[in-house]
Amino acid sequence: MKILCIEERTQGKGHALNKGIAQAKGDIIISIDADCFVPPSTMENFVKYFELPNVMAAVGNVKIGNTNSLIEIVQYLEFLFSFYFKKCDSIMNSIYIIGGAAGAFRKEVFEKLGGYDVKNITEDIELSFRIQHAGMKIVYAEDAIVYTEGATDFKGLIKQRLR
Repeated sequence: MKILCIEERTQGKGHALNKGIAQAKGDIIISIDADCFVPPSTMENFVKYFELPNVMAAVGNVKIGNTNSLIEIVQYLEFLFSFYFKKCDSIMNSIYIIGGAAGAFRKEVFEKLGGYDVKNITEDIELSFRIQHAGMKIVYAEDAIVYTEGATDFKGLIKQRLR
């Protein structure tokens, strides 16, 4: 497994992702946000879901890594419940967002659908809709865990939600 890190400061995240995926040699593309902590088993755990029949994409399990303040604890609980529902959605093949924090898909899906829309600031959601609309199977990879830092105060939470 080779990890490729593309730094793109001028043309946006969608452009950087498209550039990196174009250079990728593997069949499975895993995208993790730069501000996430990735345990050693996460990548292997993602890959095993693609051994299941017809799986074309997978959503990772994003957890809040910091739980020191009330705001952080509330976000932790929010993430906990939202990913519980993703598990239910996966059973019914109704997952609709492969979030940028932790997602994976077959490279052929990316190539068939034309990659990320570089004009869309929610490129991960937009690509997820196209994958779902194409009838491709998306699963919840419960044990493909990544940790992100939650907002530490109310002002940070508002800023996070409005970006």
